[in-house]
Amino acid sequence: MDYDITCKPHILKLLPKNLKYDENTILYTFDLDHTLITTKSGNVHSKDMNDWKWFPNRHPENEEEEYKDMFFLVINLLKQNPNSKLVIFTNQGGIKPFNIGYLKNNAKQRLKAQSHHLETRFKSFLMKINKILQYFFNILKEERVLVYCSIKTPLPLYKKQEVTVSKKSQQQFNKFFKVKNVSPSTDDSNTNGKTINNIHKEYYHDIPEHLLQIDLTSNIKIMFQEFDELNKEKLETKLNCLNYRKPRTGMLQELYKDFNSLITNKSIKFYAGDAAGRPGDYSDSDKVFAEQCKIIFKTPEEIFSEYKLK
Repeated sequence: MDYDITCKPHILKLLPKNLKYDENTILYTFDLDHTLITTKSGNVHSKDMNDWKWFPNRHPENEEEEYKDMFFLVINLLKQNPNSKLVIFTNQGGIKPFNIGYLKNNAKQRLKAQSHHLETRFKSFLMKINKILQYFFNILKEERVLVYCSIKTPLPLYKKQEVTVSKKSQQQFNKFFKVKNVSPSTDDSNTNGKTINNIHKEYYHDIPEHLLQIDLTSNIKIMFQEFDELNKEKLETKLNCLNYRKPRTGMLQELYKDFNSLITNKSIKFYAGDAAGRPGDYSDSDKVFAEQCKIIFKTPEEIFSEYKLK
């Protein structure tokens, strides 16, 4: 495999170094967890890099006609059209950008915290993704899978939501990010005795090179976009970290840029995700994401029902 891994403050991307595409390219887009893969352990979140398996077809109506898991289904779709690709859009709040945050005055503690995160979260996630990519490459013999990962926002959020989402999705979003409602009459320049502006300015991207000992394959290159200081203006205007987390559309906009705008929503066959707002679903963020991207939405169960063995 020949991939570039790029980690920016707002997104983690794994893209083929030689990305081939034209106006006839078609894309199948998927969520990752509980759609393309799930955990072996049965936990909601994987406990380590090996705690995953392909999402199974749990209720096949006819086992002789239906795929046993999502891997074989997607591989078949890609084989049918050599000009097609799989794109994974995933929210990964457990992956932090490499900022020193409130540890900026404690170098020893900062290095320990970054080293721990590299080993337990960042490296583990990349190793898992690398295995997933390798499965597809072993059969297709070319790099036709792209990964866009929205990582944890690098600052506290005190900004109002700019896009309309469902009440359930908004509640989930607020809970995850701990969004605070500040009334217009409140002076939000001071919260808990510290100015918000100073809070923002305490976030940096400072990645000691000796910590970057991530061995995936000899053909994978990891690049980090470094910033001397990530202030409020950069985060909210230039990077707009908030916009990259589903159900917002930033990851799709990033894809459009990577394909030099030759790809549009009409190039995308569908987006598959498990967060559809059904009873028992934790959210409807996948469904809302597809709606706002103007893409056909399907649940994993609908994918199995629609696409049969050939």
